This record gives sequence, C-alpha cells and structure tokens, in this order.
Amino acid sequence: MGNSVSNDLSSSLALNPRWRYRPYDLATFVLQPGTNRTLCNLRKRGLALFSGVTCNNPLLDCTVELESESELYSTTFNMTALIFAGLTLPSSSGWWCSRNDPVNFIWSVAFAPSWPWPFYRRLSVIIANNIAVPITIFRASLLSIEFLEDKV
Repeated sequence: MGNSVSNDLSSSLALNPRWRYRPYDLATFVLQPGTNRTLCNLRKRGLALFSGVTCNNPLLDCTVELESESELYSTTFNMTALIFAGLTLPSSSGWWCSRNDPVNFIWSVAFAPSWPWPFYRRLSVIIANNIAVPITIFRASLLSIEFLEDKV
C-alpha cells in the first residue's frame, strides 16, 4: 500500500513522462572549519528550479556549477559578498541574500529564477566552511527537473 501511494504521488507530480523532479534537502547540521558538503551533484540534463541555504554565518561559501550546452557556469559566493554587492532583493536570474539578520544570527541565500535554468551535463552545489569557527546549516535545499532520456 505504501508503495502504491508513493507511485501515485510521483506520477501526479510528473510534468512529462520523460522528466522527474529531483529534490535535495539537508536539514540542521554543522560544518566544521575546513569542511564542505555537497548539496547536489547531478550529472544529467535538466532544469534548475530553486535553491536556498539558511545558516548562522554569512561567510558560508556556496559554489555552483551549471554546465549549459556551450559553457560551464561556475561561481563561488557567500552572503556577505551578496550583501555588499547590493543583491538583497529577489533576482530573476541569480543568487541573492534573502535574509540578513545579524541580531538573531540567521542568513539565507536564494536562487529562484523566473525561468528555469537548463543544464546539459552537470548541476553541482557545494557549501563550504572556509573560516575558523563551525557554521550551523539550518536548511539547504534544491529542486530540479531531471530529463530521463537524451532526447526531450
């Protein structure tokens, strides 16, 4: 019975029989100094829909690699850099600091493009602690669509 419910749910969410949702979700863990954690390392074709990270230190580094048909988009940033760049409002095509709360030690970064970002060979998101104190990650999530066949 449980398997039937699971199959019904996944089939009701399908946008296309050759696609499937690929959610990644990590909740409450600590990154020690000098360590990293891979949120997503998808080696297929698909669409990036949303991603976000909430933590207790704005110096958490986020590295995103997205390989399109013709190039590799790779960027590393932290919430402090986004704040200093003025990226504190929703952005239709990039990352922005969606919460900047130094009183309660909560920072969030979000990526929610107005149009899904296609990737052709790779979608990778890695969060890293490159400072001398532990960083608590309250939540790290990503939602993508994976194409199950080469021809979509």
